[in-house]
Amino acid sequence: MQFVGAPARVVVAVLTYRRTHLLPPLLTELVVQAGTVEPRAEILVVDNDPAGSAADVVRGWAARGVRYVHEPQPGISAARNRALTEAGDAAALVFFDDDEHPSPDWLSLLVSAWRDWGCAAVAGPVAGRLPATVDPWVLGTGVFDRPTRPTGTRVRGAGAGNLLLDLDRVRALGLRFDERLGLTGGEDTLFTHALVHAGNEIRWCDEAEASEHVPADRLTRRWVMRRCFRSAGSWSRAEVQLAHGRVGRWRVRTAVVTKAAVRLLQALLALAAATVTGRTAARGRACGTLASYAGLVVGAFGWTVGEYARPAVLRPRPRPQPRSPTVPPRADEGGAAADVLSSPVPPATPATAPDDGLGRSAARGAGVTLAGQGARILLQLASVTVLARLLDPSDYGLFAVGLVVVGIGEVVRDLGLTTAAIRAPSLTRRQRDGLFWLNTAAGVVLALAAVAAAEPIAAVFGEPQLVPVIRVLAATFLLNGVVAQYRAGLTRDLRFGALAGTDLGAQVLALGTAVVAASLGAGYWSLVVQQLVQGIVVLVGAVSLARWLPGRPRRGSGLRPFVRFGTGVTGTQLAYYVGNNLDNLALGLTAGPAALGIYNRGYQLLMNPLNQVRGPATNLAVPVLSRLQDDPVRFGEYLRRGQLALGYTLVAAMAIGAGAAVPLVDLMLGARWAEVAPVLALLAVAGSAQTLAYVGSWVYLSRGLAGALLRYTLLTLVLSAVCIGVGSRWGLLGVAAGYATAALLEWPLSLWWLSRVTPVPVTALLTGALRITACAVPAGAASFLGTELVAGAPSIVRIGAGALAGLAVYAAAAVLPPVRADLRGVAGWARSMAGR
Repeated sequence: MQFVGAPARVVVAVLTYRRTHLLPPLLTELVVQAGTVEPRAEILVVDNDPAGSAADVVRGWAARGVRYVHEPQPGISAARNRALTEAGDAAALVFFDDDEHPSPDWLSLLVSAWRDWGCAAVAGPVAGRLPATVDPWVLGTGVFDRPTRPTGTRVRGAGAGNLLLDLDRVRALGLRFDERLGLTGGEDTLFTHALVHAGNEIRWCDEAEASEHVPADRLTRRWVMRRCFRSAGSWSRAEVQLAHGRVGRWRVRTAVVTKAAVRLLQALLALAAATVTGRTAARGRACGTLASYAGLVVGAFGWTVGEYARPAVLRPRPRPQPRSPTVPPRADEGGAAADVLSSPVPPATPATAPDDGLGRSAARGAGVTLAGQGARILLQLASVTVLARLLDPSDYGLFAVGLVVVGIGEVVRDLGLTTAAIRAPSLTRRQRDGLFWLNTAAGVVLALAAVAAAEPIAAVFGEPQLVPVIRVLAATFLLNGVVAQYRAGLTRDLRFGALAGTDLGAQVLALGTAVVAASLGAGYWSLVVQQLVQGIVVLVGAVSLARWLPGRPRRGSGLRPFVRFGTGVTGTQLAYYVGNNLDNLALGLTAGPAALGIYNRGYQLLMNPLNQVRGPATNLAVPVLSRLQDDPVRFGEYLRRGQLALGYTLVAAMAIGAGAAVPLVDLMLGARWAEVAPVLALLAVAGSAQTLAYVGSWVYLSRGLAGALLRYTLLTLVLSAVCIGVGSRWGLLGVAAGYATAALLEWPLSLWWLSRVTPVPVTALLTGALRITACAVPAGAASFLGTELVAGAPSIVRIGAGALAGLAVYAAAAVLPPVRADLRGVAGWARSMAGR
């Protein structure tokens, strides 16, 4: 529709809610501007206060052309719809908020732009008027930045704070504001997106500016994070709701999640960098990005924050509104069920397979796995750096106790069936179905058991807050039970890239959610939510990648060997888990959540990244070693090279990190976490000893020695209990020292025990480990001395000095032929992974 010089009646609607003190100066300006357009515009005030508080103020302006209407139904959508109704047969309706102030010629600029372009809507910028002093973090989020675009730019959607609508277009489409969004916000986003989806244009007029006074209660970090989260969620929710059919909606969701995963990763790294360098505004910008993209994902699945409700809650999305006849929905393009495999799973490649094929698969799998784990380690470090500044030690301690308790049940839930499925030479469809239902049933049973046991467990630790934490975390039993055989199938097929991508995406989304929740003041609940989000994303990713659906369980599927092997593995894993968490349990029972939180930060900073490499290394090594069981030479060589690869990378990094523990903790966690430094150094000693002994577990699992592994693990459990029990008398550092002592004693014990039950290259493993240790100990000492030589320098400089000193030791050790041969072998293995 083109209006060239034609008169048209314009209505300016001011929506107000209990801000009567702002109306007189605003109406004074609007009355003046109403006379600048031809014919004169009408001013309409829509009072959304059920008590009609603006009535007396506005009726005094009736003689100057201001009309008052009362809309008692709560919600901004109801007020906007009332304005649409009251506009009658007017040609244009302009929405303006009661806390805004128009610039000179604002109204004439909007109307002229609409008449010149003949578009369905014209949007203008709204600039925030801020006090002289504002938190740089809040400013950094960009929430109050004035959006700038060249005048005439087409936009996909707009807010209604400064918006002109062509009412002929709106009436033709039958559009109204969704009143179910009245207390959540986003009704204007959905409305304007629907306008564009119907083939209309919204143009930008940069000169038609409005400004608004920003009150003090909106200049808080909590408020701006909620606004970032809600605004982005409104955008994606509108796009999904307006998509055509189920396929269209999932296409939008997939695009949103994919983009969000990348941007969340970038924002997390930016947040870590800004936190380390102390740039407050940059931290705010990164946090705002995290909140926005987390809201984008949440909104795509139909949830939003009730920003205008009190108290604010998460509300499920409403069903899509009926569409305008001008935007007919297409027939659903989806509905096809996922393919279900009807043939047996192909057996693993026999040990007699050509070396080149297996070598290529192993090298490629190792490269992909290590690359994925490298990215996950960076995320883990970013998580530690950022969340340590948002949460208290007691938050971590409370969550750690809940996670340890739930983790014990998680070990039992698996029943060892994941490992049994991975190492099986062949696996039929019926066996896989049966294993799926066993894992799922165990998950359900343990989830219910955890819910029932939450109160007595909390009573033992004297922490009532543990009750809801354990009950919510119990949902992970069900999630992990369902996903177990999907992940086992991907591992059997050596699809390490798919597993790494799924795990990385899950960690990005979970960490982004945790940072947003912690910024909003959720405390330890942000850590609980992180666990749940990660479990859900991993499940969705694994199911979509595996492309099979389980059939019903049947008798005679041949599950007994799997259960028998799994029972032994379960006992071993349970004993190992308890032994590996005795330190947490001891601190939780004797020292309380704050001390456990400090210990947990050291563990997260060092041991979690270490486990993220060692765990996938096991997933890679076990299927390969299982196929080499009949070739002892190749079996032993693979084992030896695996130990060297772990030793000259992980042990070296831990040695240098132990020496630089003080500046490392200061840089990553901040000054208030200084007590973590000695804990970190002791855990580095423990982690190094565990890594040297780690390849032994590959032998037990690949050769099916579940019983022997269980007996050995029970022995180490007793050893750990004694060392940690003695150490607990000296509190936090005593427990860390006991944990490290037990790990040092277990290393030679593991080789001796393993040699009693199966042939292994003991001499090669022992001498290799001794060479690794001979390099690591002086490297750690050199790293410590390097940091002390520049003690007055910034932490990043001290860490660099320590790292250079430690690496210099390795460079000097490389002069020795045995060490040089070790390093050359590790470097060649790394090159083969990178090349393939």
